[in-house]
Amino acid sequence: PPPPPPPPILPPPSPPPPPPPEFETIFPFCQCTRKNSNTPYSMYWTTTDSTAEGNTRVCFRTVSLPTYANGDDNRCFNMDLRKIEIHTKPDCWGSVRNITVGGTRVIAPSYSRYGNNVVFKITNIGGPAGSVAAGTDICIFLDGKGKCPTVDDFCAGGALNCPTAFFNQDQSCCPIWNLAENRLAPRGGRGLRSQLQHAGATIRHLTDAFLSSAAEHLAEMDA
Repeated sequence: PPPPPPPPILPPPSPPPPPPPEFETIFPFCQCTRKNSNTPYSMYWTTTDSTAEGNTRVCFRTVSLPTYANGDDNRCFNMDLRKIEIHTKPDCWGSVRNITVGGTRVIAPSYSRYGNNVVFKITNIGGPAGSVAAGTDICIFLDGKGKCPTVDDFCAGGALNCPTAFFNQDQSCCPIWNLAENRLAPRGGRGLRSQLQHAGATIRHLTDAFLSSAAEHLAEMDA
C-alpha cells in the first residue's frame, strides 16, 4: 500500500500579546476616577511673585464645592484630599525648592517619572489632620536659576494648560482640573471654573429633586 500522507503543516503560533503598559498613558498616569463633576474640592491661583532669594513663589488656595450623593456620578462626592499632582515639563524635575502649606508647615518636593512625563507631587498636605481643609493656601517655590523658573516653564502645557489632579487617601479618586483656568478668582470668591462647577452641581441637584417629586406625584395619581 502507498505510504500514509505526511501530517499537515500547522501554522505557526500567534505571537503573545504585548505586555500591558507599566502605567496609564494619560495624566495622572494611574488608574483612578478623573471626572471632576461631583467632587468637593477645587483650587485657584492667588499670587505669583519673586522672593528675596530670586525664586518664584506660586500660591494657590483650596476651595470647597457642593456635592450630592444622588448626583450623576457619586463615586468621589465625599473624597478627602491627601495629595496634589501637577503635570510638568520633562526638564522640570527638581525645579521646586520648597513647599509651604497654610503659610507655615513645610513639605519636601516629590516627583515621579512615567516614560517621558514628569509629575510633581505635593504629598501629605493635610499633615496630622489627614485631609487638607478648604481655604488652605499652598505655595511652591520655583528655582529662579533653574530650567523652570516660571509657571509657563513649569507646567506641561505652559501657563495656559496646567493639568492638576487631586487624590484621596486610597488614590481611587483623582479629579483633574486645569489650574490655569482658575488663575483669576473674583475678590473673596472662587475662580471661574469653580463657580461654573458650583452652578452645575446646583442645577443637577434641583433637576434630580424635581424629577423625584414628579415621579412621586404621578405614582399617587395612578394609585
